[in-house]
Amino acid sequence: MNPAAAFFFVVLALQAVFVAALVLLVGRRFPARLRLYRFVAPAALPILLWGMASLAYLQSRREMGLPQDMISYEPVVRFFLGYGILWLVGVLWATMLIRWTRRR
Repeated sequence: MNPAAAFFFVVLALQAVFVAALVLLVGRRFPARLRLYRFVAPAALPILLWGMASLAYLQSRREMGLPQDMISYEPVVRFFLGYGILWLVGVLWATMLIRWTRRR
């Protein structure tokens, strides 16, 4: 498997576990806030990873000695789109988990 794809699947699994834990904890303590947490809980991991990946990419390009106008921001946009998809998957997972727990 491609190392980038393997990393994305590991992050996807971490996202699912983190969102499930947070939604279940908030659902038991504050059930009225679940509608908000459906969108907030999945955002933490992608924002953190996007910031770290973008910062690492830009610092590596500056260390190469490239001038500021020669640094391409296209990979940063790809990071943003990839982690945006990760957020969307987290929202869908949280929605499914909330509906599943309310049926019980």
